[in-house]
Amino acid sequence: MYSFVILDDQKETLNKLEKIILTEVPDAIIHQFQNVQEMCDAFPIISETAIFIIDVILKNENGIDAAKKINASFPFAQIIFISAYLDTATEVYEVDHCYYIYKPQIQAKLPAAIDKAINTIKKARKKISIQLKDRTVMLFLNEIIYMERNRRTTYIHTIENTIETSLKISQLMSELPNNFVQCHTSYIVNLDYLLEFQRTQITLRNSKLIPVSRSHLSDVRDALQDFLVK
Repeated sequence: MYSFVILDDQKETLNKLEKIILTEVPDAIIHQFQNVQEMCDAFPIISETAIFIIDVILKNENGIDAAKKINASFPFAQIIFISAYLDTATEVYEVDHCYYIYKPQIQAKLPAAIDKAINTIKKARKKISIQLKDRTVMLFLNEIIYMERNRRTTYIHTIENTIETSLKISQLMSELPNNFVQCHTSYIVNLDYLLEFQRTQITLRNSKLIPVSRSHLSDVRDALQDFLVK
């Protein structure tokens, strides 16, 4: 069951969006809000994997500022922006979101946006089992930034810490989805964290530079192309 949060200052738009959502996800839980404060006050009862549909321009308020609060409080949530003004399309890149819809196209575009948001949430909640010396840990795949092999140890760098395991790069790679790519004998990167790709290296969003070997260059290009298409 999926939870949706709609933020728009027009009641007519709220009802229209709810109708489309229920057509796509009949058992959806839907919360409607007409201002940012109402929405923020309801955070304790909103699912951590909610799908937020937010108007960029609100009466005396800014939907992008609201999205920043959502990003901070709901790391697994997805945000779909809507707007009656196309010139807001570039502004939304200040925050993490999965879709932008021009309001006159809501009926046609919202189903695809919902589908993308649900698939992203499913992927984000997937885990991998990592065997350590004395225990097994479960890691969320979307929290893994990259993996690095040094001698007999593989270091798994996540957004919070670094895990050390004896598992080889090849063993780990066989358990990972397509958004992970081996770019070097000693490295695997999560393409969700890629900032820039050059022929000999990858720059991650945390500014870390990862080498790309000649033997893996083609694999990286293919994986990146598939990743961007999806």
